[in-house]
Amino acid sequence: MNTNHEFFLMQLADSFFPSGMFGLSNGLESLAKHKRIRNEEDVLNFIEQQIEFQLVPCDCIVFLTAMAAAKNQNIDELVEADSRFYSMRLIREVRNTSVRSGSQILNCIIQMTFDKKESKIAKEFQKKIKLNIS
Repeated sequence: MNTNHEFFLMQLADSFFPSGMFGLSNGLESLAKHKRIRNEEDVLNFIEQQIEFQLVPCDCIVFLTAMAAAKNQNIDELVEADSRFYSMRLIREVRNTSVRSGSQILNCIIQMTFDKKESKIAKEFQKKIKLNIS
C-alpha cells in the first residue's frame, strides 16, 4: 500500500510543512497586524466575507466545473477550468499559493487513488500542468 498521500495531506493541512499556508489565510495576519481585525467577531466577519464573496461565487463554481470534467474524463475542459481559475488570481503571491495548494491536492488524489481508474485523469492532468510550467 502506498502511504505517500499522508505526507501530502500533512503538507496541505499543517503550516509546519512548506506549502504556503500563511498566504492561504488571504491576508488575515496582515489585517490583525494592522489592527483591522481585533476580536473574534472581526475574524468571523472576515471568514463570512471570504465565503460569500470568494468561495461560493468563484472557487466553488470552478471546483464543480473541474469535478464534472474529471468525471467525464474531459482533460481539455479540466485544463481550461484550471487556466481560467489561475488567470483570476491577479496577485502573484495568491497565484503561487493557489498553485502550491492545488499541486498538493492533486498529489493527494493521485496517491489515494493509485492504480485505480480515478487516478487516470488526475495523472493526465498533472502531466499537462507540468508541460505548461516547464
